[in-house]
Amino acid sequence: ILENVTFHVNQSECFGLLGPNGVGKSTILNILTNTIPPSYGHIFYDGLNMNELSALNLGYCSQNDIFWNELTVREHLELVLELRGYPKSVIKDTANQYIFYFDLEDYQHRLMKHINEGIKRKVSFLLAICGYPEHIILDEPTSGMDPYNRHFIWKVIQEIKNKCQSSIILTTHSMDEAETLCDRLAILLNGRLSCIGSPEYLTMNYATNYILDIESDVLDLVHEEIFLNPSSIFHRVKYTYEKETTTRCKYTIERKYNVGKLFEILEKAKNENKINDYTITQSSLEDVFIDFIKKSQ
Repeated sequence: ILENVTFHVNQSECFGLLGPNGVGKSTILNILTNTIPPSYGHIFYDGLNMNELSALNLGYCSQNDIFWNELTVREHLELVLELRGYPKSVIKDTANQYIFYFDLEDYQHRLMKHINEGIKRKVSFLLAICGYPEHIILDEPTSGMDPYNRHFIWKVIQEIKNKCQSSIILTTHSMDEAETLCDRLAILLNGRLSCIGSPEYLTMNYATNYILDIESDVLDLVHEEIFLNPSSIFHRVKYTYEKETTTRCKYTIERKYNVGKLFEILEKAKNENKINDYTITQSSLEDVFIDFIKKSQ
């Protein structure tokens, strides 16, 4: 069940919807594609109410691959191109270009029922973006793909967004995918949008921890001086500690503490040759996502 979900997607923007299974991401996409009607509220495309549009230039890659088993890959592609308004005189050549670019020559004449799941997903994506529609909706488009094809799909999405100025809505469970592709993200929990912003904005404003990596030949001494010494300002800091090797360890430290003072202490230890090197980073987008889920439970 969705409650007061409102957002907009700009031209030449990839907007990501994140959330655990069952919170309503696919429901939102089904409403946006008019597969199911909203119980209340309105959907607007280019300022026009969707219910008043006679036609909509939209491509949709659903979570579940939907094909006619007795048609080939090429027949599916040529049919969609015809539905998109391509003249019959150019459909064959246009299909050839897509098949070549998507490396589908070996599959083009196979019936869909004989195609493996990874290639089916690739074809679903191709059918959604062929003709470069103004609006594209992608529901977990790279699910089940190998790393090579996943990165190929990422490249195509970026090209379409930048060159064709399409508006793209994407759902994914991959934080790498979300950070790579999305200009803005929304986290959906319990039917509501918990936050909206760029990946950088979300990690900057909602991260709860710093990640400190230390390389030292005297790790135990450094740990004692910074975190165990009663005179240290970090003596009462909440943290987790993971010793990765005999010379490397990682701390997860609550963000509310003074990171500037921590830099000062680490630089002093480095100048005294107690630390070889260190890095301080913010929590990742995945950490932020997990924190939101924990708070909602």
